[in-house]
Amino acid sequence: MLTGTEVGCLKVAVVGEPIRRWLPEWDRIAVAAQLDQRNEQGPVYYEQILAEFQKLQIRHPVFTSITLCWMQGKRNAKTGLAAA
Repeated sequence: MLTGTEVGCLKVAVVGEPIRRWLPEWDRIAVAAQLDQRNEQGPVYYEQILAEFQKLQIRHPVFTSITLCWMQGKRNAKTGLAAA
């Protein structure tokens, strides 16, 4: 780590939730991937991610870089949604 460098971290995690509940554009992706699964509940976690990001921006208003780490588990593979 460089001297004087600050690192901010944003973590939004929910165990066992399918990716379609995180993405506002899920229905379009599902259609393109020829999947029947629709986003019946809407992107329930997308707004939570944005709210957490806004809090992070208050603490760290200037970014030099942003890195995104995403892990999507086995649920989508087991339910046939991995194609999306």
